[in-house]
Amino acid sequence: MEKYLMKDVQCATNLITGEQVGTICTIIEHAIPIERLSNVDAHAIIKNRKAFAADIRRVFLKKYIPKYRAGSPSQRSTSVAAQNIPADNVEFELTLDADEIQPEDCCKGMTGWKYSGVTIIGKYTRRFKLVRIGRFGNIESVRRQLQSHGRIPHCQWLIAFMTKYRQHDNEGPIGICDSSWELDKRPDTYIPSYFNKIGNVHFSRADLAKDDTWRWLVEVIVRDSNEA
Repeated sequence: MEKYLMKDVQCATNLITGEQVGTICTIIEHAIPIERLSNVDAHAIIKNRKAFAADIRRVFLKKYIPKYRAGSPSQRSTSVAAQNIPADNVEFELTLDADEIQPEDCCKGMTGWKYSGVTIIGKYTRRFKLVRIGRFGNIESVRRQLQSHGRIPHCQWLIAFMTKYRQHDNEGPIGICDSSWELDKRPDTYIPSYFNKIGNVHFSRADLAKDDTWRWLVEVIVRDSNEA
């Protein structure tokens, strides 16, 4: 499901839509019998997540993408570009032009999504970092833990991040703790995340556990020199 593969699997007129991406991700999520895993099994998968992801990718490509050839020039160039995403705990700058980036950009191409959170206006440049905090049972637990690392940003900053770092590195989802998203006719709330190389926003239920593969985007609090 690499971004460069989309050129080989075009429909008659269009590439895969955002709604189709969301549906396929949901199918994959439910296809793995998570509830049958023991704690030991789960730990083994997480510890060897690169090999686990590679196994899934290999089966998928062999079954559904017959034109794909490992080691193609497009694959090599993609893996190089993927190194652009900052390492954990390394500060970097993002610029958000809220006249150009709206919360609705998170669900572009998808239907049924509603945002009830804060909408930023204006243009800002702020400092951020990606942090890993381990496994937590729900997004509120994640939010409490992240408060010691910095400020929780709103969802528009995720689009700014994805715009700057266009190639995912497959080192784990990059989430933002803005659980202000709802899907039609469902009682749950969701958070947006930069999940993989497909390049679309993926929504994850706020009440489900997040493991230590997740990275979280937090704003670095820059104190004025006159402050204590």
